[in-house]
Amino acid sequence: MKNFLLAFIIFLGWSILGIWYYTCKTKNLCIERTNPVKEVISTPVEEIQPGFSVSADNGSTLFEFNDQLEINNRNTSVYVPDALLCYRDSIFSYLNNNQDKELLIQGLYKNQETDSLGSFGIQRAENIKNMLVDHGINAERISTEAVQEVYDYDETGTYAGGIKIIVNTVSDNRTAEIEKSITRKTLYADFGSANFKPDNTLKAYTIELKNYLERNPEKNVDIIGHTDDVGSAEANFIVGRNRALNVKNYFISQGIAADKITSDSKGETQPIATNGNEAGRAKNRRIEILVN
Repeated sequence: MKNFLLAFIIFLGWSILGIWYYTCKTKNLCIERTNPVKEVISTPVEEIQPGFSVSADNGSTLFEFNDQLEINNRNTSVYVPDALLCYRDSIFSYLNNNQDKELLIQGLYKNQETDSLGSFGIQRAENIKNMLVDHGINAERISTEAVQEVYDYDETGTYAGGIKIIVNTVSDNRTAEIEKSITRKTLYADFGSANFKPDNTLKAYTIELKNYLERNPEKNVDIIGHTDDVGSAEANFIVGRNRALNVKNYFISQGIAADKITSDSKGETQPIATNGNEAGRAKNRRIEILVN
């Protein structure tokens, strides 16, 4: 019985082997199963352009924004996206809080980018400077320079970048120039309005003036109001006086001692431009501040 069982097992094994050989090798009916290979499709990663930034003279970043300024190969204009206009407020506040700092604006340009006014680089830098001055920053605290670099415009003729702003510590020589602009200042605004509200230029100047007086306690401030010649001389004297008084009161509200400030009016008697057109009259409506 034992021999029969062993013979049966051998017979069964050979039968299975024979069936497999006949089916798979002779008839090629066996299907070899393999794990399916999944095709991996790589998605190109979009290159992220760095945003506009303002750096310190030691190379560290003071402010960084998501958007970027843009220059183009057609003219010297600099495009500032609406979302990036806040950079002016950041710089304005920083300079107000750091009276020993100033700006260097670098405008990039390619070798062939020049015209009768000079390189595109310096004109681009001046455009940004004018924007910051219009926002209230003292022009004497902003320097500009052109920097020639190699870069490529895109298919639309634009380049994301083109402007660099560096915050430097004011040197002794530059301090003298800045102080001169503080001791002889002309302001233009509707300072005689019943709803007087200081603009950014007056706010920034007040901080500079207060800082200057703290370093020079022997100095005093004279505020003189001027007008155009529209209306009577008497009325214009009053308008000039009110403008000067508004500025004086604002200085006092910001911590400048009242006994250091005098105010006066010259009315229409000292024009610096023609009163024959609106552009000239606008120049004559002014506040002059003298620090002695």
